[in-house]
Formats: sequence, structure tokens, C-alpha cells
Amino acid sequence: MRTTDRRFIKTEKIIFNSMVDLLQKSDPESLMIDDLIYAADINKSTFYLHYQSIDQLISAIEDRLISGVSSILYAAGESDSLESTFSSLLDWILENKKMANAVLRSSTYRFNGKIENLVKQFLKPLKPLKRNKIADENAFKQGALVQAEVAILRIWIADGCHFDRETILSQCLKVAKDSCFADLL
Repeated sequence: MRTTDRRFIKTEKIIFNSMVDLLQKSDPESLMIDDLIYAADINKSTFYLHYQSIDQLISAIEDRLISGVSSILYAAGESDSLESTFSSLLDWILENKKMANAVLRSSTYRFNGKIENLVKQFLKPLKPLKRNKIADENAFKQGALVQAEVAILRIWIADGCHFDRETILSQCLKVAKDSCFADLL
């Protein structure tokens, strides 16, 4: 199978890392395939062996970030404290700062949906909707909580992680423990 070929995997890594580097410097809407193939030093046909479009590559980078966050959340389970879980998440982000920066700088509605869907699995279950309600208040609160935490991380990463880890941990916990989100955790 082609995906187990070492050359294919090596090229995949080069494309991925080149795109991460480009996303840290450029707006994703302004990036062209030519920018990427120049940065990765590959042919256009090589790019198309791996991805159908720049957007598909960005989605793959988002998926890798989501996968890392997912592994932290699943490893934490219900036994770990909120502080321990956030601490592990911040450590992982620091280890993968370039990728996190690229994703959060080029963040799309698609990514926001992916991260919300992931985190909602770890929040308390929602009460069923009543027939006459269009939107559920708890669903809105879930989305607000996730996006508030993502905003803290986005600012921290965009600033080059200059704030110390404990300050960011404190901010994340402060938001999560806010009384308006109490029934979600």
C-alpha cells in the first residue's frame, strides 16, 4: 500500500511541515498551491498525490490537532481533575506549538465545529429539547465555554506563549469554573 511507503510518508511530512510554516506567516486564503510546492520543494503532481487542495491539507492539520487534544481528554477520563486535564493540554500545546499556532491562526468554522464536537463529549449530557424551543440554552453554553477556552489559547499562542503556563492554566480554570458553566462540568 502506498501510505506505508517510506518515501510517501517522508513527503507527507515535508508537505505537512511546510504548510504549518506557511500558515504561521500567511493568511490561509492567500496561500496558493505554488507557494506550498515552492516551500516544500516538490512538484505539483506530488502535492496532488497527497491532497486534493490546500483546504484539504489545512483540514488534515486541524485533524492532527484535534487528535492530540482528544488523546489528552480521553487519557484524563473522569478520574483526573479539571486542573490536571488543562495542565496536560497546555503541556501538549507547548510541545506542538507550531502546529497549534498554524491551526489557531487559520482557524475556520470547520475547526471550531470539530473542537466543539470533541469537547462536548466530555461535558455533562444535555437535557432533551422541549418541542417549542428552537435552541437549547445548555447547547449554547457548551459552545460558549469551548470557544472561550479556545480564545484564551489562541491569544496565548499568538503572543508566542510569553505568559507563563500557570497564568494561562489559571485563566482556563477561571473560565471553566465560572458559575454560568457550572452545570456543564
